[in-house]
Amino acid sequence: VRGVGARRMPLRAVWDPRLTIALDRALVRTALDHRTGVGCTPAAAAAAPARVAALRAARAAAVAAAGAAGFLRALAALGCATVLVEAGPGLVRALDAASLIDDLWVFTAPHALGDAGPRTLAPFAQERLDSLRRLWAGRRGADRGDLYRLPAQAPGATARSKPAGKTRSTRSPPSRAHWPSGSRATRTRASSAPPAPRSVHSPT
Repeated sequence: VRGVGARRMPLRAVWDPRLTIALDRALVRTALDHRTGVGCTPAAAAAAPARVAALRAARAAAVAAAGAAGFLRALAALGCATVLVEAGPGLVRALDAASLIDDLWVFTAPHALGDAGPRTLAPFAQERLDSLRRLWAGRRGADRGDLYRLPAQAPGATARSKPAGKTRSTRSPPSRAHWPSGSRATRTRASSAPPAPRSVHSPT
């Protein structure tokens, strides 16, 4: 976290199922200074042992996991209790379908680009957001922020179902001041034992 004095810095984690991350990326080059984890499927790790070795040589934790839920369990083993997810709709849909999302941050810029409008909220349509419990609403700079709690339901529910899990309550917005229009922040609670940990989401 830039510009924030903290005793414990967060672990940077990337879910890269096909293990295509470039080894010259700043994320990899700075892994020695900032704890970093890169997750991929077991098949991808088996197909690219040299890349796995290079990541580990750079002091990045290369983790083979069966899907996003497995990667969350691996993060729990690394000491993570809460995960802030900044991702596109594909990963969010997967987390949502697996009932892994606890809290949802929605940040909306004052001006939308083109005709994007509500589509930037996918996969959470406005009708679904309206059905959720809102824990906080306010502003962060010029952006509007809303924090929603998704109701508990057993893991493995359908994509329409609401994710399960308990999370620590959040009473104030995160320190990052500027978010893209319609971005979402999702928090996931990591757990080293079943049921699978939970998440928080926001696309870049």
